[in-house]
Amino acid sequence: MGGEGIGRREREAVRVTVETSPLRGLPIPVCKIQCIAVAKREESGPSWLYLGTDNGHLLLYCLSSSPSPSSSSTGVSALCALPEVGRIALFFDGQILLLDMRTLGSLERLPATKGASALARGMFSSNAVASLGSMAVSPSKPLLESEEEEVVVDRAIVPAKPPSKIAFKVREMVCMEGIVTMTWLKNVIIAGTLQEYILFSLSSGQATVLFSLPQDLPWPPLLKLFPKDLEVLLVIDNVGILVNAEGQPTAGSLLFSVVPDAIGQTPPYVVVVKQGRVELHHRKTGGKVQSLDFTTTGNGRFLVADDDAGSFVVIANATKVWCLQQVPLDEQLRDLLKQRQISEAVRLAEESVADGGGDVAKERLAVVHAEAGFLLLFDLQFEEAVDHFLQSDVFQPSELFPFFPSFTSRWRNLLPRKRYWGLHPPPQSIQTVIESGLLAVQSGLLVLANAGNDLDLLARGPSSKSALADHFLLSAMRSFARYLSIARDKEMKPGVKEGVDTLLLKLYAQLENTEQLKLLTASPNSCVLEEVETTLKAAAQLHPLALLYESKGLYTSALEVWRTLALNDFRGFSSLQTSRTGLSMKGVEPQQMVAEEAARLLEASSDSSLVLQHVGWILRLDQGLALRVLTSSKRSQPLPSGDVLTFLDDDGGLVRQRYLQWLVQEQGSEDTLYHTELAISLAKAALDTRLTCSSGEAHEKGTKLQTSDAPNEIAHGDEGSSFRKEHDKKITQKHQLPPADAMGVLPRAASMNHGVIREMLQTFLAASDKYDAEAVLASIQESELWREHVILYKKLGDEMAALRTLALKLEDSEAAEHYCAELGRPEVYMQLLDMYLKPGEGREPMHGAAVRLLHCHGASLDPLQVLEALSADMPLPLASQTIARMMRARVHRHRQGQIVKNLERHQNLEARVSRVEERSRHVCITNETACANCRARIGTKLFALYPNDCIVCYKCSRLFGEQICPVTGQDFEKDPISRPPLYLTRSNSTLT
Repeated sequence: MGGEGIGRREREAVRVTVETSPLRGLPIPVCKIQCIAVAKREESGPSWLYLGTDNGHLLLYCLSSSPSPSSSSTGVSALCALPEVGRIALFFDGQILLLDMRTLGSLERLPATKGASALARGMFSSNAVASLGSMAVSPSKPLLESEEEEVVVDRAIVPAKPPSKIAFKVREMVCMEGIVTMTWLKNVIIAGTLQEYILFSLSSGQATVLFSLPQDLPWPPLLKLFPKDLEVLLVIDNVGILVNAEGQPTAGSLLFSVVPDAIGQTPPYVVVVKQGRVELHHRKTGGKVQSLDFTTTGNGRFLVADDDAGSFVVIANATKVWCLQQVPLDEQLRDLLKQRQISEAVRLAEESVADGGGDVAKERLAVVHAEAGFLLLFDLQFEEAVDHFLQSDVFQPSELFPFFPSFTSRWRNLLPRKRYWGLHPPPQSIQTVIESGLLAVQSGLLVLANAGNDLDLLARGPSSKSALADHFLLSAMRSFARYLSIARDKEMKPGVKEGVDTLLLKLYAQLENTEQLKLLTASPNSCVLEEVETTLKAAAQLHPLALLYESKGLYTSALEVWRTLALNDFRGFSSLQTSRTGLSMKGVEPQQMVAEEAARLLEASSDSSLVLQHVGWILRLDQGLALRVLTSSKRSQPLPSGDVLTFLDDDGGLVRQRYLQWLVQEQGSEDTLYHTELAISLAKAALDTRLTCSSGEAHEKGTKLQTSDAPNEIAHGDEGSSFRKEHDKKITQKHQLPPADAMGVLPRAASMNHGVIREMLQTFLAASDKYDAEAVLASIQESELWREHVILYKKLGDEMAALRTLALKLEDSEAAEHYCAELGRPEVYMQLLDMYLKPGEGREPMHGAAVRLLHCHGASLDPLQVLEALSADMPLPLASQTIARMMRARVHRHRQGQIVKNLERHQNLEARVSRVEERSRHVCITNETACANCRARIGTKLFALYPNDCIVCYKCSRLFGEQICPVTGQDFEKDPISRPPLYLTRSNSTLT
């Protein structure tokens, strides 16, 4: 049945391996089995079965050989196997006996144990260190020595140790009477009475009630120890509660369908027996796994025993014995998978891994996932199948190739030959799988889970069935594509890797999943180009095709695809067609997106022929992108600038100008040709924009380049370092070419602000020394770009032409006067005055500018030349005050010069007198005169006299130098000697 949980039935977790009547044919009186025990001393050895009868016989069976009976005279009422010490304990004749496990010989009696009613084997770890407990008559009698055991006496529990002929009592604990069952776990004893379950601590001797039982129970309390996990199952009615050595519950309760007569265990199951009905419950989930019926063999009490590992479970009634053994795990898993109980199979396999199954268990779990995936796949549950494939370490992506033979025929020889457990049909094309599945659904052989109303389509005719088949086909391709997209990151052989990536790409193309196609083709992949090229073209997935070409290093082919897309008119495409080409981008036009993709490729390419071949159509779509391609810094070597400029000669326009700016300003090119072409290009742009500027003339007269930032430098075109730095800064901050990544669509020259272009032109002309000024001047000679004329005249050294343009064309008196000040010659002012008074070309004299010039700079002019230059028609009132002020200023300047001259003569005379005084200083040296520093006598030696009148020998003078006094350390340069000033008097011509 398809779908997990549908038609679920019990599975065979254990099976009867031995069924016998052990009492039949024995040379003993008629009797019934009263108690059983199972022991396994060695892990690889046989298991031993012990049967105690009601007439006192003890029977020993090896589960791998014939029974070997041994008898005694009275009834055996309880058995307890101690495999660690090779003994079997039993109640015989009212006391406890110890026998050899293998031979039932070497009889040892435990004295003073008459009336024993319960045996308990102590468990101190998962390795099952054993001990023995029994009922003794008197607590004062000695018990056995060695391994600890426990005995329950009248109102007491006594732990002891077997097996030695010398015995002593270990400890005695007072307890409730009426104990009918008990178990020993670590350092506690859990006992059951008809009223309650009690926990006794061997360390403190205290008793704690765990659970109280209802009054007048028709069944006795029941305990079961699970040695592996050191847990105890307490049965209350039909509920089982697992507790640990502290008496704390360790898991949820187990709910049984009957009240058990006996409990056994075979991990991970609990065996519950009730009057011949045997049920198997999972210990963790509590779910019933299997049930067996032994009621036909007669009534009576049923007994259960198992060894510590739970490898054998023995069930017996009065006359018959059944030995149960777990079905091999692989068989259980296969049975679960056949029943489509997939979650149960996976959980069972995971438990074997958690239980320390090692690599074998991990491989088994991987096989379960793989087999479950195939089963679900053939049940048309593709999503769930892929989930299991992804969890299987042994499943290989190439195992999906046979489901798409038309896509993967190239890799037919690489397919793995694996059938796992053979539960699923051989792989076949996915169309065949779907057809077979739908036929099974129609025939009632397959029930699809979560199919919804889609199954109704099967009853509506062939067309509806075809639509349903298409639905499942799309679901299968989506699921397989999801698996391959994840699995492609695994390590695979190159051939398999090619098949996986190629199949994945074809699935995406069939699903029209453009986004995933783009991610796959743009990333490193192993797709075989000749296998998928036609597929992508047929699916109109040109964007992924271009990305695939790029990932394979076929940049020319990728650019051809972009060019093909760019030349198409997308305005006539529907939204679906645009999406199928891979060009649907929110808020972006298809052609713009195409140009972006092509530009991304070209930016990194150093192949100038390839770049120039494709940048043309990008230029027609987006000038900013084209410029970004040409100026990209991502390529290892820049494009040859000459080739680029030649390419841009025809229709480069503003891009050519910006490219020249990039060469000059960012690349630092000093080529005169580039500087000249940039200047001419800017000049042409300024002339073009002037035609569309309505306020051009007003702007021509009113605008002053950089008047607020650096008026002097801009006006006179200083070519010094400070001027260049200032203008380079202006270019960088305001008019520099934008970074390539920030370039948008460049504006047309005609739409740019005329003033901005003029400012860029003037700044460049003033800052650069590399262009041909004559060529640039010739390009604007007939224009009215007067400020540009001024800068060019300055570059050419034509001072008068520059001054005439400033004074007469621009009528900028201030700039003209600044230029005269820069030249620094008085005759230039006279020439400017002459230009104002005689402008020529029929213009009226500029008397106002002339008067302003005389007012500001007339003091430095020769009055006679000024008077000669004044025209006869200049109004006398306009010039009289200016001329008078100029004359007064000239007289004042003459007298001021005389004063300065006399003061300087006086200072010179004072200095000469001071020099004479210093030279007239003298000193008297005697034989007793000593150096003021080293105290050596000077005598006739050389000496030095310092300005502070200190006398030292020549040696000290050379040591300390002439500027620092050796005696006082005074530095005469920093702290000179102050002497009273000398004054000259004319009365006696002497120094005072």
